[in-house]
Amino acid sequence: MTAMATEPATPTNEQVQVEAAESIDELRRYTPEEVAANKWLPWTPRMIREKCKRHELRHHRDGGRITLTADDIRAYNEASATHPLSKTRRVRKAA
Repeated sequence: MTAMATEPATPTNEQVQVEAAESIDELRRYTPEEVAANKWLPWTPRMIREKCKRHELRHHRDGGRITLTADDIRAYNEASATHPLSKTRRVRKAA
């Protein structure tokens, strides 16, 4: 038997555009107003700015303005996630 050489699938123009848009979105910086309007974090723009000033929320200072990247928002969401307790529970002994 002979093995047929197959050409690797070339991505379509649409796939390339989607990948490019996703990589550009990773570079985008959002203002506290945009973050609050999209409800990506559960606070008002004022609270987001205050948390950034107190260094409770990862952020960037671009020319003195507070901005957040998608990574910053993901980092907060990951840090604030609750994890399930162990499946085994202690049984209390009757006194």
